[in-house]
Amino acid sequence: VKAICREACWAVSNIAAGTPEQIQQVFLAQLIPQIVRTLEEDPAFEVRMEALWTLANIVQGGRLEQVEHLANSGCIGPLVSMLAVKDVRAWQVVVDTLGVLLQVGTVNMHRNGSNVNLVARAVEEAGGFQRMEERLFSLDSDTYAKVEHVLGQYHQAEGHDDELEMSAGSEASGSFGTSHQGRFDFI
Repeated sequence: VKAICREACWAVSNIAAGTPEQIQQVFLAQLIPQIVRTLEEDPAFEVRMEALWTLANIVQGGRLEQVEHLANSGCIGPLVSMLAVKDVRAWQVVVDTLGVLLQVGTVNMHRNGSNVNLVARAVEEAGGFQRMEERLFSLDSDTYAKVEHVLGQYHQAEGHDDELEMSAGSEASGSFGTSHQGRFDFI
């Protein structure tokens, strides 16, 4: 059963690595809830990694509205749960994925005239920032730099308002960027 689940997630991950039109087919087939459930519940690390790759591929190659939909799919908690593993590659993929989702949260915050990044709030509530802080100094240099950027850009310092307010220029000052096609890239 584990091998079948892993291969099924691998197949969906490969589709999600395609064009935005192919990614849309993953959404239309309503596969995201099952992928998120697999990431959260499957006991096999290999299966969860394939589910993680599916989400990572969507945020890397999807259009803004697809990434927004993913951010609202309940994936934040399961992504944060993967920060409990000690696998460096899993950490890198999770941090990259959360970084893009947080960037989309900032875009939505500005578009809606809000001062609350709802993705940052979800990461905070799931304990993601705390897990990142706890492991920060035991990470390799590349992962350390990514985690440090995410924490500096999206995590409120202790003693500040818990609304996760963001400064107006925060999205322009980091290493996350958008391409001209509305796709998000972690640079």
